[in-house]
Amino acid sequence: MISGMNRSNGVKTGSYGRCNAVSERCSVRAAALAAGVLVGAVGGCRDDRPRAPDHVTLVWFGDEAETREIHPLIASFERLNPGSRVDLISFDAGCYAGRLVAMSRRGRMPDLARISTEHLPRFVEMDVLADISRYVSAAELDEFDAARLVSCCAGDRLHGLPHTSAAVILYTNRDALRRIGVQPPPTPYDSWTPDEFADVARRLQTEGGVPYGWAAVRGPLTLVPFIRMFGGRLLADDLRTPQLDTPPVQEAVRWFVEQHLRGIAPSASRSIAGRPAEALFARGRCGMLVGDSRLARFFEKRPVGFEWGAAYLPNATLAATVTGENLVAFRTPHTEAAVKLLRHLTSSDSMRSYCAATQLLPTRRSLLRENSDYPSHGDVPDAARRQAQLFGRESAAEQLSPAFAAAVQRLCIEADRAIRGGRSDIVTARPPDALTLDQGVSSAIRAAPNGEDARARRRAAR
Repeated sequence: MISGMNRSNGVKTGSYGRCNAVSERCSVRAAALAAGVLVGAVGGCRDDRPRAPDHVTLVWFGDEAETREIHPLIASFERLNPGSRVDLISFDAGCYAGRLVAMSRRGRMPDLARISTEHLPRFVEMDVLADISRYVSAAELDEFDAARLVSCCAGDRLHGLPHTSAAVILYTNRDALRRIGVQPPPTPYDSWTPDEFADVARRLQTEGGVPYGWAAVRGPLTLVPFIRMFGGRLLADDLRTPQLDTPPVQEAVRWFVEQHLRGIAPSASRSIAGRPAEALFARGRCGMLVGDSRLARFFEKRPVGFEWGAAYLPNATLAATVTGENLVAFRTPHTEAAVKLLRHLTSSDSMRSYCAATQLLPTRRSLLRENSDYPSHGDVPDAARRQAQLFGRESAAEQLSPAFAAAVQRLCIEADRAIRGGRSDIVTARPPDALTLDQGVSSAIRAAPNGEDARARRRAAR
């Protein structure tokens, strides 16, 4: 996976790191299918018994809450559709993609599976997905967020529907912000420019009582918003050619690296051996954190000795970065039944209840517009929801490209190398002694779209 977002990988219905058959009514067949993947090299367990037309196999992955909350939705589907039967196979989040690939290569695909957005091209290339275009009307598709729908398509073929999302947002230490007399911007259209963000971070460090002004969760995808907030793109228009040497990309990465070299952001958090940025934030050691909206669950489960909340990324209208999960249909004799289950799981009622219980973002436009009724901390759901609505089709298409994963991974490795003082072939940054606290950021950052009038332009574009 390229996300780099921290998620709980344990599924407590069984042993960590292996697949678990968790169907309440049909665990025998689910276990056989899963075992067939694991022992296929020595003959395996092949179940060739025919299934009834309404008998569907569903592969799922997620943390404990995401796995637990799918059970009542499957039960309600079986109640509403007498004769239907769903076998649920749960895989650990860290291995489900490899398990699905192995199943597909053996011709033992599930009928329906939950997959992360970035994995669709892999299964498209294997030619194992069903085209469900004829089962879903244009009016139905219009109910879903257009950018997220991009990650379910390959050309004119529709392989599934978007299920849940998570947005990269800005977590804030409200106590530290109060100490410097700063309020986060109230809307994404009023979000800080990179200059303003850098100034707030510096003040948090020098006046707010925290060692670091901000930090970013380690991983490739949290670097992407910084590229976008400077108006950069990692791929050319063909969505195949990396463009890591363009001025906006270079300026963004240089700014990112220099913030760490100056000590405003913690350099050690960019190393595997260093304390993770989210742990530093939870301990009150940095004033702001760029990370996945799922992290709210992490902070809520552990004692945090200050008031915290969420705000919008700098240049939020450009920086919006969203990842998520889709439900995709595989090419099996049970496609029609799989689509029926797919419709149920992505219906308004099912999506609303699932997202409320797991604190994930819905993908239906009507639900994204609703005021969040999540049992979550403060303003996190609302900030994530509004940030997600700014995610565009162009950004979604770029993220879906296999070339994107390679480009952002390389850029992240090079940036981290430069932060640790190593030599980078594609990242150039000034040494720490050449940077002064009064510099803020370089003059190129003040050019459009990040200049002093950026906020006025964003308001005019609303």
